Amino acid sequence: IKIWNVQNGHCVRPLTDYPDSFNSLSFSPAGNLLASWSNGGCIKVWNVHSGACLRTFERLGSSVFSVSFSPDGQLLASGGWDYSIQLWNIQRYFFPCVRTLKGHTRRVVSVSFSPDGKLLASAAWDKSIKIWNVQ
Repeated sequence: IKIWNVQNGHCVRPLTDYPDSFNSLSFSPAGNLLASWSNGGCIKVWNVHSGACLRTFERLGSSVFSVSFSPDGQLLASGGWDYSIQLWNIQRYFFPCVRTLKGHTRRVVSVSFSPDGKLLASAAWDKSIKIWNVQ
């Protein structure tokens, strides 16, 4: 992952140098954090300014198609191949997964919070869109 200056086309900062492919990226609302999911098997939260990896979350047994920050920047949602959505508290170091949402019957390919952060929309290969109350 590299941060680029779109004005001059130069790389401002690499966030990672390992050769992995990435499925999903999401900026925090403040723009200082970037969440990534790679085929390497974990969700990482990066400090955009320093390039440091601040947190790593492992979704055991499942790849992820989509990650999304809540509007307050406290939660990170991930939609996975295991047909579920997990909500992560990015401030917690122990047991950061605060909730697992189940209801899809195929892989979850997109997750997105409502502007007020009370709802989460998910789309899956089961041809459904679900709206979840995440309060």
